[in-house]
Amino acid sequence: EEIICFECNKPGHYKSDCPRLKKKDLLKKKKKVMIATWDDSDESSTDEYSNEEVAQIALMALEEEEEEESDEVTYDELVLVVEKYSSVIASLKKKVKTLVNENEELKSINLAKEENSNEIEVDLLENEVAFLEKENRNLKEEIDALKKTFSKFSNSSEKLENLLGMQRCVFDKARLGYEEMNNVKLYQNFFEKKEMIEKEKVEKAHIKKKMVKISCNYCGKIGHRSFTCFHKKNVMFKKNMNDSYNFCGKHGHTSLSCYHRKNDIFKKKINASCDHCGKYGHASSFCFYKRKIMHKKSMIISCNN
Repeated sequence: EEIICFECNKPGHYKSDCPRLKKKDLLKKKKKVMIATWDDSDESSTDEYSNEEVAQIALMALEEEEEEESDEVTYDELVLVVEKYSSVIASLKKKVKTLVNENEELKSINLAKEENSNEIEVDLLENEVAFLEKENRNLKEEIDALKKTFSKFSNSSEKLENLLGMQRCVFDKARLGYEEMNNVKLYQNFFEKKEMIEKEKVEKAHIKKKMVKISCNYCGKIGHRSFTCFHKKNVMFKKNMNDSYNFCGKHGHTSLSCYHRKNDIFKKKINASCDHCGKYGHASSFCFYKRKIMHKKSMIISCNN
């Protein structure tokens, strides 16, 4: 609501701040000063002191009367002022109520946001706890598996030590049915008689005669067959070395493995020209353009059918 002055009936200011009242007050003050100076000039010099006191008293009385007149306000003006300020107070109360409601709404929104943030934090912490619990379980499983493998290694090391402890010496040649005390050689005579040695030699020679004699059909020697004969293999190798190929005239290889023949064939292929397109590097049987034309002809023939 706009503020209206009761003196000039214009909006924008109160009566106490009205410029008309201020102008009237200034004019009244000027008149009082003029009256006081006029009285002083008319009186004589002998009665100056007494006249000054009278003038001052008169001026003070006039000022008090004017102040009382200016302070007097009518009943209608008071009613208007009361109505005006009561409307202002009512509007301010409404504003206060709206602000209080807004404050309560903001508080409720703030509480809801805090609760949501707390719930989100709780969810995050719960997820983190679940992840850590899962990781703890996995680590426990890994530790159990490592303990099992360690126990296996420890058992295997014990078994290996037992096996090494049960192992026999290199010089111990005892087998099944061996009786240690019966086969102990308490004394051995290193100087055997010549007769015993000769008897053993005769027995060995007799055994060799009884053995079947194996002879080679190629060289006629005893002790091997023809497919394992060294002399036969040596002769075959020399023949292969002496055989020469007609293309290069060199020894030591066959026609399939001749390098010069392969190189010559490769050069002929590169220098060969096509009878169809006239280009080098391929024969007419491998010509791409010829094949393409043949393919097109077959397509046309199939369409006509």
